[in-house]
Order: sequence, then C-alpha cells, then structure tokens
Amino acid sequence: MSDENVKKKVAPTNVKELRKLVREVFAHYGEKKIYEEKFFDYLRKKGYSDKEIKKIWIRALGHGIIRWGVDVFADEIPIKQVKKKYFLELVRG
Repeated sequence: MSDENVKKKVAPTNVKELRKLVREVFAHYGEKKIYEEKFFDYLRKKGYSDKEIKKIWIRALGHGIIRWGVDVFADEIPIKQVKKKYFLELVRG
C-alpha cells in the first residue's frame, strides 16, 4: 500500500474525544507530566501528522485539559549552555 492510500487521522474537534485521546497519551507513559517529544512520538505512531498533533495540543490547551511549560537544563556551572524542553501536564485526569 502506498503512502498516498494511507488515510491520516484527523485531530478530534469534540471535547470529549479530545480529552479521551490526551488521557490515552498520558496513560501510555503512566505520567501526569510528559515532554513534547513523547506526545508527538505516541500520536505519530497512532497515525497523526505533525500538523494534526499541533492542533490536538492547541485544542487541549484551549479546553484546559493540559498545561504547557518549559523545563530549563544547564550543562554545568558556570552555565555555558542552556537546554529547554517543552512539557505538557495533564490538568483534568
């Protein structure tokens, strides 16, 4: 089967379905806080494109299902390089 024949999944517009999908991601990892990479990896494996995953992320934020933030990591003291990792936190379990 060619890539043209594979139907990509579409981000849910229904809040109930959206909440269910987001809970599924968090349940898969068994965490209330996950990093962006895990969120994208899981949903890519489920058949969602990056564009649809971004829609899921934004809709979940808009409905208060998740909270978004940044963890900052420094490589050493004195700080020469700072790394940022974006995370999502489940608000409504």
